[in-house]
Amino acid sequence: MSSSLSYSRRFIILKKEYATVKKGNIKGHCKLERRGPKVFLTVNVENGDIETIYNVALLSNDKHAPIINLGKLFTDNMGKGKEEYTLTERELGGRELKVNGILVMTDKDILLGGYIDKEDGSIERYINSLILEAETEETEETPAYEETHTEEAYVEEVRPVESVISEEEYTP
Repeated sequence: MSSSLSYSRRFIILKKEYATVKKGNIKGHCKLERRGPKVFLTVNVENGDIETIYNVALLSNDKHAPIINLGKLFTDNMGKGKEEYTLTERELGGRELKVNGILVMTDKDILLGGYIDKEDGSIERYINSLILEAETEETEETPAYEETHTEEAYVEEVRPVESVISEEEYTP
């Protein structure tokens, strides 16, 4: 997105094929307008969960922070939601940062996604990195069983118990 353009408008259809969780029949689209140095992004969602909060994020080419969180999108009692975000080129990281896609998420689960310019595979790479991250967290949480002591060290000698109480003293 270069700042030399005085005005541009783009429509982006958000697709469910980039979702990490298949949930309902959610649909969405975005309108991206640029007026000078300001960028206006309008995100619309339909058939979402009723009265739910979704996160809207931009996917960038930055290796250290690939996600730029824009904010929350609230759905009403019909499952529809609309939110407008106003950004500047400075907030987007200047000219050297390229924004590739838009994601609608709940925590770490992606529900909808779409590319801004062309499909370059960046959304798929981000989804694969999330899957790898989740797998490494699972393996770290369940450490491998390490047997440091043998069972023989814990076995004690078993001796028969002698009868302390005689049969005459025992009354049931």
